[in-house]
Amino acid sequence: MTLTPVPRPAQGFLHVLVGPVALLDIHVTLHDDVVQWQCPDVTRDVCVTPAPLPDTSWYRRMCDDVQEPQAADCRPIGRRMVTPKGRHMEVRLMRRLLIVLMIAALALAVSARQVNAAGIRYAPPTTMLTTEKLSYVPGEAIDWRYTVYNGNDQPLVLTFTSSQTYDLIVRQDGRALARWSTGKMFADVMSTRTVMMGETMELKGSWQLPVELAIGTYDLELVLTSTTTEPTGANTQFTVGKASVADLGVNFTTDKLIYRVGTTITVKYTVTNLTDKPLTLTFPSSQQYDWTVTDAKGDLVYQWMANKKFAAGITHLTIPVGTSGDFESSWLIPPDLKPNGFYVHFTLLDDSLGVLKTQRAAVLMGSTPPSS
Repeated sequence: MTLTPVPRPAQGFLHVLVGPVALLDIHVTLHDDVVQWQCPDVTRDVCVTPAPLPDTSWYRRMCDDVQEPQAADCRPIGRRMVTPKGRHMEVRLMRRLLIVLMIAALALAVSARQVNAAGIRYAPPTTMLTTEKLSYVPGEAIDWRYTVYNGNDQPLVLTFTSSQTYDLIVRQDGRALARWSTGKMFADVMSTRTVMMGETMELKGSWQLPVELAIGTYDLELVLTSTTTEPTGANTQFTVGKASVADLGVNFTTDKLIYRVGTTITVKYTVTNLTDKPLTLTFPSSQQYDWTVTDAKGDLVYQWMANKKFAAGITHLTIPVGTSGDFESSWLIPPDLKPNGFYVHFTLLDDSLGVLKTQRAAVLMGSTPPSS
């Protein structure tokens, strides 16, 4: 019996799954020595001719379907006789195996672009930790608020191995001075909280600062006790200072909590005189206040007093009993500001206010600009 190979290209589709949403179809045409394929992200056929092959005798045991009468120039391989034509067919099978490997390599190279085209993206959670005030006296209760925003295309699952979901740490120069969890006991129960795509989880509470804290600047760190590997911790700073004037009320607000780029943020600092005599504020120049906007990393984004000039000389402002003094200012948010959480610090330049001198608020900026 004589086998006469008929040249005929083999065709088919190779389906490659790249990511959870993208299916890559590669059309394959296989000739004797050349393979051609087409895929959605390749603009033309790509032809690859295999390089010379090494000895393939180890592969011959897979070719049991090749059986021919013994020829004069054949040689024994184990218990079988292989003719030159049989060896040629074995080489063709080996080439096809190598071609399959090359197609797989092409699929891996294309998969990254296919995933990007499908819109799959990853972004770490956006976290923020704020305190009600910037300055405190030793032993005062500090009110805090923590948020984590999930900007990913998949849910953020937080698994807790006990009833403790967070811990607070006071640090100075990297040294841990106090922990909120010290001396507390927590139930040995597991729980799970899921933050869906585009959602924000909020935690808030109050913690009495140690009375032995000296005057200075401290770091407040919040860590979630979940088992997730995502970065969910957050930090902020506060100061410990001397007490302010008794019976003095201070309030600092922003007109919104969330702003679009290209819109205006308005801040307002109010001092209320609750004493039984007029309150006189003293300033070192005609400048009565300053305020800044910084990002979550502490980088300065805006400073109100920049490029302004003030008259030299001490100035005074008197607030009668039972009345308030307001200090208000605005800033047009740049249209190219990158979306993020920001801190607004407002400082009234009168030292008699003590820990009330500087106030802070947290806002979100950088969403879609308003339509014209």
